[in-house]
Amino acid sequence: MGKEIVDFEARQPNRPDAPATPLAAGPTQPVTLTVAPAPANPTASPGSGSPNAAATSDKPAVAKEVPPDRPAPDRPAKLPAPFVETSPTVHITREDIKLQPPTVTVTVPASAVVSAPADKVKPASAQAQPVAPSPPAAEGHVEEKMPPASPASAPAKTPSSSPAPLPSPAEGAGSKPTAPPAVSPTTSGNATTPKGGAPSPAPAPALPKPATWKNLPAKEPWCPPVIAAQAPELRKVAAADAVATERVLPGWRAAGASRRGRMHANGGTHREDSLTIDAHDRATVLCVSDGAGSCQHSRIGSHVAVHRVVEVLLAATEKVDPAITADAAKLKDFLSARVTEAAIAATDALLDLAKKTGCAPKDFRCTLLTALHYRGESHELLVTNQIGDGAICLLRKDQSTARLGASDSGAHSGEVSCFVPDDCARAKARCVEVVSDLAPVECVLLCSDGIEDPFYPLEKQAGDIFRQFYTGVEKPLKDFKAQLPQPAPLLQESAAWGLAQWLEFEKRGENDDRTVAVLHRLPVNISF
Repeated sequence: MGKEIVDFEARQPNRPDAPATPLAAGPTQPVTLTVAPAPANPTASPGSGSPNAAATSDKPAVAKEVPPDRPAPDRPAKLPAPFVETSPTVHITREDIKLQPPTVTVTVPASAVVSAPADKVKPASAQAQPVAPSPPAAEGHVEEKMPPASPASAPAKTPSSSPAPLPSPAEGAGSKPTAPPAVSPTTSGNATTPKGGAPSPAPAPALPKPATWKNLPAKEPWCPPVIAAQAPELRKVAAADAVATERVLPGWRAAGASRRGRMHANGGTHREDSLTIDAHDRATVLCVSDGAGSCQHSRIGSHVAVHRVVEVLLAATEKVDPAITADAAKLKDFLSARVTEAAIAATDALLDLAKKTGCAPKDFRCTLLTALHYRGESHELLVTNQIGDGAICLLRKDQSTARLGASDSGAHSGEVSCFVPDDCARAKARCVEVVSDLAPVECVLLCSDGIEDPFYPLEKQAGDIFRQFYTGVEKPLKDFKAQLPQPAPLLQESAAWGLAQWLEFEKRGENDDRTVAVLHRLPVNISF
C-alpha cells in the first residue's frame, strides 16, 4: 500500500481556547510527516481483486519538502485538551458598573496665568512627596489612636500644601514619627499652625456672662394720682419692697414675710403681693394676696383685699353670742359665714374702688387666701378660704401634712381661673374648710404662688418647707440653686425675720414675689 508524504510547519494552533505552549527558540525547521491517503473506494478491501486497489498499491511513494514560509494547514496535527470551566461565570449588569471620572492634573510654570480655579492648578515647582507605607506594628505593641481633629482646628488647605512624611519602616513600630519641616506660622480662620508642630486648636468661644439681676427702685408711685384723688387713704400707704410681721398670742405665734421678686426688682416695678396679720383676744386672722401681674393696679387690689378681710373678721368675732360659742356646730356655721362675708366684702371694696376711679374692675384682680383661728372658752376652730392660686397647708404633730382647699389654676402653668373681684369670687367665697380638732395641729401655712411653684407639687413638698422651718437650712434642697444657711426660723426670737431670710432661696425660673404666713404653737411641740 503506497504512502503520500505531506510536510508542514509545527506551530501553535490559532485557537483562542487552546493552551499556550512555548516554542523552542531559533529558526523554524521543516517537518516531514508520512500520511496514508484514504482509499479511493471505501468499500474495497485488500485482496478483493479491485483494479483500483492494485493500481494504488503499485504507486511508488514520493517525498515532498515544504518550505518554511508555507502556511500551516487549517487543522493541527493533534487537537488540544478540551477547555474545562473551573469557576462559575459572574454576570455584571451595566447598571452596577460605576465608572469614576478621569482626574486630570495640569502642570504649568508658577509664573503662568491661568483661568482655572486655584485648587485645580499645581505649580511646576511643587512635587508630591512619596508616602512611605506604615511600618508593621511590633508584636505586643499597641498603637494609640488619636482622635480626629475638629473642623475648626484643621489647617486650611492651600495649593502648596503637601502631606507630612510618615515614619519609614526602618524606624520601627514604636518610634515617633518624624516632625514635618518647620514652617512659618499661618493662620486660617481661628486655627493657628505653629512652627514644627500640629495646628493648635481654635480657642473655645467665650461663655456668655451669667444674667446680672438689678435691684432698681420703682419708677412709678405706688398709688397713681388718679386713684389717690378718689381714695385718700391709699396715698398714706408706704411702698415697701419687703415686709416682715408677727404677733405673739397665748399658746400661738403668727408671723409672716413678703419680698419683691427679681422680675419686679430688675424691671423697677412694685411688689404685688400683700400680707396682713392681726388678732384680738379671741381670734387671729392671716391673709395673703397676690396681684395679677397682667393687671395695671393689681398691687392696690391685693392691698385693699387683705385689709378689708382682716377688718371684717376681727369686727365680726370680737363679740360672739355665748350660746353660739358653747355649741360647736353653731360656732362652726357662724365662723364659716363670717369668712364668706369677709371675702365678698373684699370683692365689693374693689368694685367700689374701680367705680370711683373710673378703672376697670379687672385692673385690680388679685388672689385671696384667708385663715381665721378662733379660740373660744369651749371650742377652738380653724376656718380657711381660698380664691385663686397659692396654697394653705397644715403640719400635724406626727409630721404629716395636709392641704386645705384647692388652687384655682388654669390649664397652663401660671394661669389662674378665678380672681377677686370677678363674679366667680362670690361663689368661691362660700367654699370654706373647717378644722374642728386643732389638738394634733402644730403649724398652719399660707403662701402665694411664689412659694407654691418652686415646691410644686406642694402636697408632696410641704414637708420640706416645714422641716426647714423647724430645723434650719444647712444646704440647698434638691434642684435649688442656692439657699442661705440659717437656724430654724420658727425657733428664733423673731420668726418673722427668720422667714424673710428663708425667702431668699434661688431656683431657676422662679423670680416672682414671695409671701408666706404661718401660725404655729408656742412653745414648739414637734421635733424632726
